[in-house]
Amino acid sequence: MSDQPDPLEAFDKIPETDHESAQHEDLTPRRQQEDRPRRRAWKPLLAVLVLLVLVGLILWRCSGTNRTDQSQAPAAASPSSSSPTSTASSSDVVDGYGPQAPDSTEKTPSYAPVKLPKATAPEVDTHDSESVMKAFLTAINTRDKDDDDQRVSEWVKDYSRIDLADIDPYATNGLMSDKAPARSSSVKLDKPTSKQDVTTSTQKSKTATVTVQSASGQKTTQEWELTTGKDGDTWKVQSVHLVSVAGKQ
Repeated sequence: MSDQPDPLEAFDKIPETDHESAQHEDLTPRRQQEDRPRRRAWKPLLAVLVLLVLVGLILWRCSGTNRTDQSQAPAAASPSSSSPTSTASSSDVVDGYGPQAPDSTEKTPSYAPVKLPKATAPEVDTHDSESVMKAFLTAINTRDKDDDDQRVSEWVKDYSRIDLADIDPYATNGLMSDKAPARSSSVKLDKPTSKQDVTTSTQKSKTATVTVQSASGQKTTQEWELTTGKDGDTWKVQSVHLVSVAGKQ
């Protein structure tokens, strides 16, 4: 029995066919192709995840910078304890953005005292209306003190119909109340305004600019309107008005 050949051994020696060999060869590439899409699917997800992390880091850095700037702003804006305190009040100049401190660059003008000439009655020609006007304005500004109006009234009584007390600029609260001692240094006459009395053969009107020198050194410019009327052969001041006063150095 043992010497007889096994009948199944013949099948073991049968070579594989070409079809079976091809099936075994096709299995490996197919598995590789099935695994490849799975590996590729993770790449986009990984890229998105990395992008989100980067965006998060950028936003975090930006928010941290803003917080730092905000925390530093009050410290920069707050004045130091050694800074001077503003003394501006509601009465100070307002430029549309609230009360402002006075401008420290503006300085009060300083004057050098001057010696004035002796007070004397001005020369006058009562037959000339312009001479009368100039003499009147010179007399009214020749002051050793504010209340020496009686002396001035005595000087001009022959060529004035004006009560000096009614128009005296050196009276209390007058436009020249703080300028005496003073002298008139120049008087310039000019054409009358349209509101003044009409000029005729017996009535003449003028405007006048008078420069007054005070003993303090200050000079003041006055603007006047005057009208004289003829009284026989004499011209007399019959109306006078001090329009404005401007101080200058």
